[in-house]
Amino acid sequence: MSRSLTVIACMDRYALCSNSIRIRSFSDPKVAIRVIVGIILLWPIATVFLPISYVYHQGSCGMDPSFSLSWAIYSVIVPGLLTPGLMIVFGGLAISNRREL
Repeated sequence: MSRSLTVIACMDRYALCSNSIRIRSFSDPKVAIRVIVGIILLWPIATVFLPISYVYHQGSCGMDPSFSLSWAIYSVIVPGLLTPGLMIVFGGLAISNRREL
């Protein structure tokens, strides 16, 4: 959840520094509160399947092998590549827009 909120904060800074009135309107506090509440409600729902993916086999509990590969791919792409990538893109766009002002 914290990574999502950090990416949203970078997007908000980009929107705040934009020359476009339409994009700048996304930096409104009302929009920010709605997005934050949405993220807080979405993440618990998105992770509800995790307990279902565990199986008990021969005295130990572990992740189902068919699910573990998809979880490993998700764990590399989303927190490792997508989150920093979005932060770099929106941070760079915010810096670029700020220099134009």
